[in-house]
Amino acid sequence: DGVAFNKLAKKHSDDPTSGENGGSLGEFQKGTMVPEFEIALEKLKPDQISQPIRTSFGFHIIRLDGVKAKRIKPLDEVKEEIATKLIEIKTRQKMRRVAKHVYRSAKQDQNLARAALENHLAVKNTPFISRNNHEVSEIGTNPDFFSQAFSIEDNIVGEPIYTLESAFLLNGTVLLVNSLG
Repeated sequence: DGVAFNKLAKKHSDDPTSGENGGSLGEFQKGTMVPEFEIALEKLKPDQISQPIRTSFGFHIIRLDGVKAKRIKPLDEVKEEIATKLIEIKTRQKMRRVAKHVYRSAKQDQNLARAALENHLAVKNTPFISRNNHEVSEIGTNPDFFSQAFSIEDNIVGEPIYTLESAFLLNGTVLLVNSLG
């Protein structure tokens, strides 16, 4: 009835963030939202308002403010980002190769400390951990790590565990952390 969408959103929205912003979710790429939201959004033209839709987050009324055309960024804009990503990928690959090499070496005699030292890597012992108290700052909450830590036999070297930043090797008492960074 002619009332501004943003005023109604501020007054009636249950979402504190978008409600405060007049219903605005800001700019986002296609495929970012839940499917029901995306389907309703695709049917709209700029400045159109949808019928109420239901998603797993509740009910929504969508106003499409605008659509920006896709564009390919020039190489100058992305060159540094590409170089950084390539360095990260290569570093991660090297980290995995080193962890596999240390694992194979340690498997021979189940001696992780020896294999790490031969590869000029530091060996770290975690503080005491238990199923109820297993917070280790360098590891975070990696479920694979803790699952292996609580099931591995003493002095048996476990398979490498990988995250984006680290590779872990355990042998029941010793931890090797090979970190990016």
